Amino acid sequence: MYKWYINLIMNLAEHIKFIPNKYHKAIKKFFMILYYTITKLTIILILNFLLKTLKEALVITIVFMPVRGFAQGIHSKKNWVCWIITLLVFVSTPLFIKYFDISYHLILFSYPLFILNFIIFAPNDTKKNPLKNKGLRIALKIVSTIIVIAYYIYSLNYQNIISDAMYYATITALISFHPITYKLFKQSNYNYRYL
Repeated sequence: MYKWYINLIMNLAEHIKFIPNKYHKAIKKFFMILYYTITKLTIILILNFLLKTLKEALVITIVFMPVRGFAQGIHSKKNWVCWIITLLVFVSTPLFIKYFDISYHLILFSYPLFILNFIIFAPNDTKKNPLKNKGLRIALKIVSTIIVIAYYIYSLNYQNIISDAMYYATITALISFHPITYKLFKQSNYNYRYL
């Protein structure tokens, strides 16, 4: 299915004459990411529907995407590893949200540590996509930290499904960009330093 889909896209790109050849690689990458995102999201939502945690899965997905998008982080070298980790996170986390309440004191005392980690370590890049632009790195750091501070403020004032999802999304994003994770998976971190 994947090969058919990519071949279709690339054949269309080649037949549309106003798209220069130098953009074909970027087009292929965009549609590859789109394909994997849609297929993973579909499987995740079906599994959560069966587990009666669809609402929690939708909320965690919505609050995770911005913080992960700006903080960046590790990517699996193999697609099947990515599938396993993604399914583990996005099937187990909605269950945690549904059945375990996060205490106010845990929110109060752990978020400052999360924020500190975002200030020090975010964003983190990958070997394939190093963050070469210093201004972009600073902007990503500021925005991702502001998002986590906003999650903290919201969670101090409201304890509900959204605040729980924000908490787990912050932890998951932090794990994905933290240098310890890169070391555990034997991947280089802060790749722009090696350019």
